[in-house]
Amino acid sequence: MVVTHHPAFIEPPKNITPSYVTSGLGGVIAWTAASMGISLVAAHTNLDKSEDAFLLASELLAMEAIGRIQEPDGFGVILDGGSRRVRDVCSAVTSGFGATPLVYGDDDAPAPVIGYCSGSLGDLGLETLSRGCTCVVTGECGYHRATELQAAGCAVILMGHDVSELPYSKLLASVLGDRFPELRVEVLDESPHAHAFQLRH
Repeated sequence: MVVTHHPAFIEPPKNITPSYVTSGLGGVIAWTAASMGISLVAAHTNLDKSEDAFLLASELLAMEAIGRIQEPDGFGVILDGGSRRVRDVCSAVTSGFGATPLVYGDDDAPAPVIGYCSGSLGDLGLETLSRGCTCVVTGECGYHRATELQAAGCAVILMGHDVSELPYSKLLASVLGDRFPELRVEVLDESPHAHAFQLRH
C-alpha cells in the first residue's frame, strides 16, 4: 500500500494504460500500481481538514493557529501574525518549509492576520478577505486571483504546490504509526518537482 497526501490524479484519467501518451501520468500510475498489486490511498482534503494538519501549519510557521478559513468545512488555517510584516512571514516560510517564496504585495506591509492553505488556494481567496486576512500563504494561486487579493490589500506568498505539501507525508507516517504500531511505515524520499534556477556567471 502507498499512502499519500496528494492523489495520483485529480481528474480521473480517460484511459488506464502503461503509456503516458494514452493515459497521462495518473493513468500510468494507476496501471503500474494495479499490475504490481499495490493499493493507492490518498488522504488529501480529509487530511487538510484534520486537527493534526491544523496544528502542523502552526508548528511549521511558528505562529498560533486561531481559526479556519472556511467554516464549517475546516479548510485552511488562520494564524495570528501579531506585529509581523510580510517579510517576516516570508522568513517563516523559508525556515519552516525550506522554500524561496514568491510574493505578491509589499514586503513591509503589516500581516496581523494570516491565512494558510497547503496545495492550491483555489476558491478560498475571497474567503480569506472576509476572515480579515492581510496576508495569505499557500502553495499556488492563479495570477489573476493573486493580483485580485493584492489589490484588496492582502499580500500573497507562494511557496510551490509540492513544497507546501511535502511535510504532510511525515504527518501521515506519524498518524499511521501511532494508530497501527504493528505496521512498518516507511517514508519515501521526496524532493520538490520544481526548483529556483540560479544563473551562474
